[in-house]
Amino acid sequence: MGFLYTLFVVAGITAVALIGKLSARKGIPALDLSFVIFSAATVMCAVWLRFSGASGSSFTAPVIMYAVVAGIGGSLAVFLFNHAIRIGHFGFSNAIYRSSFMMPVLFSMIFLAARLRYTTVAGIMIIVTAIFLMSWSNGSFASGQSGGWRWFLVIAAAFVLSGLPRIGQLLTNTHKENFFVYLFLSYAAGAIALIPAVVARRRVDKRALAYGSIAAAASIVGVYCTLMALNHLPAYVVYPITLSAPIMLGILISYYFKEKIKPWGWIGILLGISGILILAIWK
Repeated sequence: MGFLYTLFVVAGITAVALIGKLSARKGIPALDLSFVIFSAATVMCAVWLRFSGASGSSFTAPVIMYAVVAGIGGSLAVFLFNHAIRIGHFGFSNAIYRSSFMMPVLFSMIFLAARLRYTTVAGIMIIVTAIFLMSWSNGSFASGQSGGWRWFLVIAAAFVLSGLPRIGQLLTNTHKENFFVYLFLSYAAGAIALIPAVVARRRVDKRALAYGSIAAAASIVGVYCTLMALNHLPAYVVYPITLSAPIMLGILISYYFKEKIKPWGWIGILLGISGILILAIWK
């Protein structure tokens, strides 16, 4: 049963990325899609929370703080990722974005006194090298390639910010806070954070409603099934599969859309997967 949940996690994560790419090809703005994702997820999580048995006492100060910070960071990360796949390489964007698994590892070492191991240092260095190689292969650092440099800055910001939801999940789990409350509040905070930009545009592309709602459901399925998978399988089995498989599927999607990958890009992708596996298995 644990592996079935793991497959659903991979499917959910990949579906969110694929929907982002498909919506980009339809000309749907990244902001509109991202706003609908977080708004729809908020409504879905509100219903889920209603039947979860959570009480008012579950809304503690710590979980509210974790959720608000993670939600704001997460919504900005999703927006930047969706923007990145509109201006640059989907496969590289997806691989770099998923590599943010290293952010909670760094956080644990700095703030939670996690033990520093050689394997941890090696995993982080490998992921950083992978990001550089993928970006270099994509022409981000070439002279006169302003578009490539802009893509790199956008996906790098998405990479950093996407670490906040992972850190929020880590703290929520460490302090045994109610995860249903955390999910509802984080999605709500993310939607609210995007409202000023949406109001400034004065409209939301109606096509984003369908794409965003499906992506929201897929996102929630991914999170829920991750929790269920961890109840049946050890973390060193769940995380390597759920982090590396979406990257590989993202490369297949990239091929489908005829995006080229140069040799150094392939090396970067393989290094990125290797770095994630090292951090997930050898803690």
